[in-house]
Amino acid sequence: MDEKIIEELINIVGEEDVSTDPVEIYVHSRDSAPFQGFADVIVRPESTEEVAQILKLANEHRIPVYPRGSGTSASGATVPRLGGIVLAMYKMNRIIEFDRENLMVTVEPGVICDDLNEFLAPYGYFFPPDPSSSSAATIGGMIGANAAGIQAVKYGKTMDYVLSIEAVVANGEVIRVGANTLKSSSQYDMVHLFCGSEGTLGVITKATLKVIPKSRYYRAAIFFFDDIEKAGEAIVNIKSSGVIPNCMEIMDAPTLRDGVQYTGLDLPEVERAEAAILIQVDGNVEEQVQKELEICFEAAKKANPFAWRVAETEEEREKIWMARKATYPVHLLQSPLNVIAEDLSVPVDKIPEALKKIMEIPKRLNGKIKISFVGHVGDGNIHPDFLIDETDPEQFEAFLKALDILYKEIVIPLGGTISSEHGVGILRRKFIAIESGEEVMALMRELKKTFDPKNLFNPGNGKPWGDSSDLSRVDETRRIWLEKIRETKEKNGRGFKYLDALWRETLICNRCSMCEIKCPSFDEWKWQTISPRGRVQLARALEEGLLDISEELREIVFTCNTCDYCIKKCPGKVPVVDIIRALKAELASRDLNPTAHRRIAENIKKFGNPYGEPREKRGEWMEGL
Repeated sequence: MDEKIIEELINIVGEEDVSTDPVEIYVHSRDSAPFQGFADVIVRPESTEEVAQILKLANEHRIPVYPRGSGTSASGATVPRLGGIVLAMYKMNRIIEFDRENLMVTVEPGVICDDLNEFLAPYGYFFPPDPSSSSAATIGGMIGANAAGIQAVKYGKTMDYVLSIEAVVANGEVIRVGANTLKSSSQYDMVHLFCGSEGTLGVITKATLKVIPKSRYYRAAIFFFDDIEKAGEAIVNIKSSGVIPNCMEIMDAPTLRDGVQYTGLDLPEVERAEAAILIQVDGNVEEQVQKELEICFEAAKKANPFAWRVAETEEEREKIWMARKATYPVHLLQSPLNVIAEDLSVPVDKIPEALKKIMEIPKRLNGKIKISFVGHVGDGNIHPDFLIDETDPEQFEAFLKALDILYKEIVIPLGGTISSEHGVGILRRKFIAIESGEEVMALMRELKKTFDPKNLFNPGNGKPWGDSSDLSRVDETRRIWLEKIRETKEKNGRGFKYLDALWRETLICNRCSMCEIKCPSFDEWKWQTISPRGRVQLARALEEGLLDISEELREIVFTCNTCDYCIKKCPGKVPVVDIIRALKAELASRDLNPTAHRRIAENIKKFGNPYGEPREKRGEWMEGL
């Protein structure tokens, strides 16, 4: 990128909010999907005005722009595959106003979902969409993906709670769509147009959201089945019972068994189970909540579960949910290396057929991949998690074939959709035209041109490009990466004294960003390099031979105080602190540790104390005693 453009970006946001550092570029090259692309520059705006100026500059020079929240996308939606600007929205994270009388809250796009609900909780309200990444997912990213989560069966998706949006479009103009009222029909529904747009229409800078009162009472139960089709039948029965649970989840046998082992729960039923259905009902009248649970209970029993547990206390309810909450770390532990989460929906009455066919996919591919699944099945949403080693070309090729089977032969023929809440991104782009048809694709492309005539916003990712966009740069990046990984495997590392023992552990990190939550250094600097995820990705880049150890790494590595908080948050049990300590040791062995550290070490060696005081003065403190 031309240095003059970098200078103009610095003039807009300030030098500390513009980075062309190769390490920063690297850690922004991925999200949770198995794709990679390298930006030219990372920019952190702090206001709508700064976003507008950046986009005017990008529009003038035809520079691609990739808006990014926490980078938790599971579809490659934030991968900057054509270079350009990554617009990192970390600093636009303010809750602007809570209007309690009108049940709405106005926020900037970088606000974290759980932080918003923590803010609302003392008032007795909440924002219902709750993706599994809610502790890291930003509101802007949730709007872009139209995120949902486990409560969507009753409470709906993000789009159901967005009242108005402020956004900056391609020419730098600021638009405001929707109304700060609970209903409005005065415009085309452009608010919902932005929901699920995956950053392709504009950059959201503010959103006004509807909030609702929290329920006072909850009841939960789990049902065990010896046949997946019976579990599917139970789902249909509950859905047609007249009760809408606030959660209805499914787990398959491997997930159940490993989940019980992982959490230490006492659920011997899992040894026989092929699947389990977990339901929860909520409300503000205790007797009504209990009655609804009883109705769901009778509906589920018609499908002949061989066992069940009903939570009689809050403690028992929490224990039941532990099994579901453990699914992602369990799948990481089941996998040879990676978990790639798919995101389909089918009509609820087609769930039994879909589940049966999905579980046959590994056999059709000669066992080259494994699948475990969970799902928010109350609304037909199933998440088959593909468990593969992405460094193995044969397994990755089998995964791509599995996607063809999944969407072309199962989901779309059953009247389903290729994405329920994760978005299209890069991962599912080739299937969108099959689902939508060319007429709808053409309309979406015309709509895209209206908002973004030069195709600068997230070009080629997500809607509406389908299989028409060129992925050659992504493919070439992957080819180079695989070659580097092959070299690392052959040598069992890159010759680092301390880091090589952990090179495979750096690959386990799925870049989910859970470790950044409350990380002291990330909270202070708001650069992804200065976070646990960033430091692990730095170690990975060193072991891949894509970066070299240099003086520039000093601040990144030594700003970590190894407090271990990230270890508690990491679902995959990546040894983050061990990796960071190894990085520190590599730097220190090259005299690249901070000057203060070197001075302390020299003082201890020379004087026997960190202060550099002469040895003969050590007893002075006793004088006069």
